[in-house]
Amino acid sequence: MPRPPTSAAPDPSVSVVAAASPDLDDAAATTLLRWCQARLHLFDNGEVAIDHLILDLSHARRTATSAVAILDHARDEADRRHVRIHLVGAEPIMAVCSPSARHRLGRWSSYPTLDAAWAALDPPPTGDQARHPPVDPDALVLPPISTHERLR
Repeated sequence: MPRPPTSAAPDPSVSVVAAASPDLDDAAATTLLRWCQARLHLFDNGEVAIDHLILDLSHARRTATSAVAILDHARDEADRRHVRIHLVGAEPIMAVCSPSARHRLGRWSSYPTLDAAWAALDPPPTGDQARHPPVDPDALVLPPISTHERLR
């Protein structure tokens, strides 16, 4: 069951959720995935600005490969929207999980603590680098290639 972080993020474009269970099982991973999807839905609608999603796993002590595969869906959804997603406190899990789960977790951006993650995150863009409204990748339309363009 996710729970809110104990300390506030230094930037409102950073969203943090903590897994409270010592077992990161399929149910807990699905709950984290749904939280990520909800935040990304708000981002898609322009209701919130999100640069980073952080999943705090520091309370979890073990996981299954299937649970990590579920979390990979959250990473894919965030990547599709160009939102960075990170794990915090995953080292204890990686030390005791299966090699396939360790391999999957190794592909994530990871930090030992929330403070380390916040210190490493990019500052929000300002001025000319101001945030542009998000683009829904499902709304992109690719026109058919004409014969003339194929000959180039």
